[in-house]
Amino acid sequence: MRKLLLSLSLVLILTISAFAQDTLQIPSNPHNHSLICIGNSSYMQWVDFKEAVDTSAVLKSLSELYHFQYVDPTDTTSKFHNLTTLSKTFPCFILVDENDVCLSFDNNNKLRCLYGYDSPDMIIKLLSYTDTITTVISDSGYIDKLAKKQHRKDKSIEAAMDRMRKREVTEFTAGYVTSWLTSSGPFSGGSVDGISIALNKVKGVTRKMYLVTGLNYDILGGIVNGYKVKEHTLSIPVEAEFKLTNICLLFSSCQYLKFRAGVWGGVSLSSHSVEMRHVNAGAKAELLFVMGTFDIHCGYMRGFINRFSSRIYPSAYTNAMTIGARIRFE
Repeated sequence: MRKLLLSLSLVLILTISAFAQDTLQIPSNPHNHSLICIGNSSYMQWVDFKEAVDTSAVLKSLSELYHFQYVDPTDTTSKFHNLTTLSKTFPCFILVDENDVCLSFDNNNKLRCLYGYDSPDMIIKLLSYTDTITTVISDSGYIDKLAKKQHRKDKSIEAAMDRMRKREVTEFTAGYVTSWLTSSGPFSGGSVDGISIALNKVKGVTRKMYLVTGLNYDILGGIVNGYKVKEHTLSIPVEAEFKLTNICLLFSSCQYLKFRAGVWGGVSLSSHSVEMRHVNAGAKAELLFVMGTFDIHCGYMRGFINRFSSRIYPSAYTNAMTIGARIRFE
């Protein structure tokens, strides 16, 4: 939408300029300067500008007087490739002299770039004040030095983002659990209270996806036909965490909403019945409201293994609702 609006603005400017070309005083070009027009067909304004050169008398005069040279920013063999590295935004226009020395630097050695939606008025303004607002860079290696400096800066930013994406953090979790057992057979049930404690490792895979594993301690169980079952379970989770969206609250910084889901498997350290199985496994899912290194979460766990090994008891499977807090540290 932004590109479309900019393109429409450019067309409007060019249309007006076609009728008002007498008011635009195009400066002479005694030094045989050229305008490097950087862009390609991927940029709507660049395509519009190139087509408008043939239809706008003002732009046609500019192109003839200042020898427009079109450069594709993806062309690494171009002698202006380092200039495109510095300009970053396309389409843009850079002024050079007859020896292709860049003139589009101000007195602070910052590259001056004009963009498609600024033309032709802004281009003419730049050309009119070239002698006073630009500095001629006569050192042929100067642009290369600036480009290499910018490239190193870009690489350092990419490396930092890559470290942020792939970094590993440790998290400690503590929370409250209410659990119960469900069965396909007839029995009366009820819930029991417990706790959940975890020490996990989180590793980034992409900027929005993380893998989680570690060691969890949970007190789970339920009531079966009036008999309370309470297990101390030690398990290992394998989970994936996804960033869903940002949440920006009034007068506060933006927080994250994340979703975590996966499977777990472990052993029962103790219980109130010798008829219970010592292994358990299942799946779990959580919704996390993340505030920096801290989060509040709630989730659901479901076991897949019948808790009773004896046929005299009905089949029963673990269910649990969890709520808690988590802190992360490197």
